Amino acid sequence: MNSEPPALVDEIGSFHSAVISLEPSGAPDPTERDPRPLENVPHLFVWGDYLDQHTFWVHSRPAVERWRDALSNAGCDVTWIELPALGIHGTSHALMADDNSDAIAALVLDWLQKHGLGLNKSERHREP
Repeated sequence: MNSEPPALVDEIGSFHSAVISLEPSGAPDPTERDPRPLENVPHLFVWGDYLDQHTFWVHSRPAVERWRDALSNAGCDVTWIELPALGIHGTSHALMADDNSDAIAALVLDWLQKHGLGLNKSERHREP
């Protein structure tokens, strides 16, 4: 299987209904990849706390921002969520493992539902 991002960008619109990125560590370079094939694929980007305190994120996040802008300019439905702006604080890079992961999962599920891709709240799995 070819795991290089260019192959994924070309194929994603054919095989995926949405792209959900939880603190993505990179993104395609819009000067090398055309985002237009993804115009019908909604994208969700979710960001937590402390990104400005780590050199990796300070240097990596701008690439994702450029890709987000290219997607938006291509007419793609893009949602960019900054968890601290919503009052969700204390997240690490492992958003799904944090104490507040249920709140983050609810945001993602609601986004999926709004895009006609998620389960209704009554259909969601509940622990006994």
